[in-house]
Amino acid sequence: MAVTLAAALTACGRLDNQRHAFPADVGRTPSASASEPSTSPTDATRTPAPTGTGTRKPTAAPDPTGSLSTSDLDALSGEELLRRAKTAAKTVKTVHYVFEITRSGQRSKLSFDVDRDAGTFDGTVESDGAVVALRKVGAEIWMKGDRDFWRNSARVPSDVAAKAAGKYVLVPEDNPGYERLAAVAVYGDLGGVLSMFTPKGHGATTTLDGNRVVAVQCESGVAAKREQDTVYLRADGPLLLTRVDAADLGYFAYSAFNTPFHITAPPAAQVVDLAELGATKIPLPGV
Repeated sequence: MAVTLAAALTACGRLDNQRHAFPADVGRTPSASASEPSTSPTDATRTPAPTGTGTRKPTAAPDPTGSLSTSDLDALSGEELLRRAKTAAKTVKTVHYVFEITRSGQRSKLSFDVDRDAGTFDGTVESDGAVVALRKVGAEIWMKGDRDFWRNSARVPSDVAAKAAGKYVLVPEDNPGYERLAAVAVYGDLGGVLSMFTPKGHGATTTLDGNRVVAVQCESGVAAKREQDTVYLRADGPLLLTRVDAADLGYFAYSAFNTPFHITAPPAAQVVDLAELGATKIPLPGV
């Protein structure tokens, strides 16, 4: 894994402040409510939203619970659309997300199920063809990699790599990099993610994977470097964030809203203890 776990997480979350400073409200637990499945993030057909800077008075009722007509959606400003989307985000208890980014020629992909109320997640981080599984239940985080990962990326001795390969290893809370692994759950906060973007102009209804969405052109990033991104909100039902095309970085996609995820600790037979590895810390690459 040429790029480190930490680098992949940082690039996807933009936690290094090169483009985004994650807002303080990311990670707060929202209230739960039912929602409908989202569109698929792959092979999207999409049309960017207009970039006009004028303002129009919204004609639709505030914070509707059902779908709005295309004309009502087109009448709303980008600010109002994102405001409603942040309100709708509070109803999302569980979500599946995929982040796929390319930075300095290095492709990284995160794919996770997140239960924000339970504080659990399960999924994978992929970079340079290597895949590391991560699972969190309560405060406990486990990771699982193959022998190549442990030997070549974590750079543990061959005998340790052989013992750890294909097994879950519990990451101690005082292990360097624990907080970055725990931040995987942060990206399941749709409202927090939306807070990274400043809308420019109006939204426009368009099609994404055959489904009606509202596309809003936005700016993001620190003052020294503003990026142009497109935020897509589901148009049928509550306005939920379904995708972000993040300028030259890649995309974020969300689906399976409020689909129950049954995430439990790995079975004992699939777990290897640090003591068995003769170690007290897990050498996470890049941390």
